[in-house]
Amino acid sequence: MGESRVRAAGTLPWRRRGERLEVLLVHRPHHRDWSWPKGKLDPGEEWPTTAVRETLEEAGLRVRLGRPLPVSVYPLPGSRSRKEVRYWAAEVVSGDGVLENEIDETRWVTPAVARRLATYPRDLEQLRALTGAPLATRTVGIVRHAHAVARKKYTGDEDRLRPLDKRGEKRASALAPLLSAYGFSHIVSSPSVRCADTVKPYLATVGDTVEVSWRPELSEEGFEADPDALPGVVTDALDGDDPVLLGSHGPVLRPLLAEITRRYRAPGREIKRVLEALDRDNLDKGELVVLHVGTGHRPAVLAVERHRP
Repeated sequence: MGESRVRAAGTLPWRRRGERLEVLLVHRPHHRDWSWPKGKLDPGEEWPTTAVRETLEEAGLRVRLGRPLPVSVYPLPGSRSRKEVRYWAAEVVSGDGVLENEIDETRWVTPAVARRLATYPRDLEQLRALTGAPLATRTVGIVRHAHAVARKKYTGDEDRLRPLDKRGEKRASALAPLLSAYGFSHIVSSPSVRCADTVKPYLATVGDTVEVSWRPELSEEGFEADPDALPGVVTDALDGDDPVLLGSHGPVLRPLLAEITRRYRAPGREIKRVLEALDRDNLDKGELVVLHVGTGHRPAVLAVERHRP
């Protein structure tokens, strides 16, 4: 009988106080340990959503996820199970620090102090990864519209008005907390109904705090009519440093991803492998791809995540 895995997710919240970097550790009195905020996935919950939720519940802080950090896998005492914890760097965006869930104390400390305070040596791997690469990153997301009514079953006159089916609506609802975890504040999307409805549940949760740009050039019809317009759309979308999400269709996504990634320095081997797979196989319907890129002149892609339905 194979081993079972307990799935959990957490964050390494960070902030700057002047020139000093600080990270947050939480204390669990029933375990008598200091560690990073983390907790188990709820049924049907995705890893990043859990990481953000648990940070709010344990530390009273709302965070925006940055680049992923090393995964921690370790045996659970007195059990045949192993625990898998996925971590992200997390920038604090708000919160009152009120402790709610099995935590009696939190501490903002320098990385040097964190190395001494952390109870488990395994937690130092995430700290090394956090401090060993740029903290200030930009999040660029690409989402393919969720599953839509089949063309042969659609009775409307214009394909751009073809809506999501029930499966697609379910995925769109599931995407809302996932998009929220990365704090996308600007959406640039095809105006086709199936693309608009893919981000509609997310927009319903964030209200007027997100800027939305509907770009016909990202639609199937618009791209087919004028593929040379795509670079201008990408230039506009990537102007600035805020987290941006681009939404489009299968036939547009390969050239869109190529246009985005060519603006950044060549990535490492593992990231290149993921990007090559996306170019070969394309995104699944309803899939979210997240690029974490550095800042400054000609930044590099530091990490790529795929969140498939």
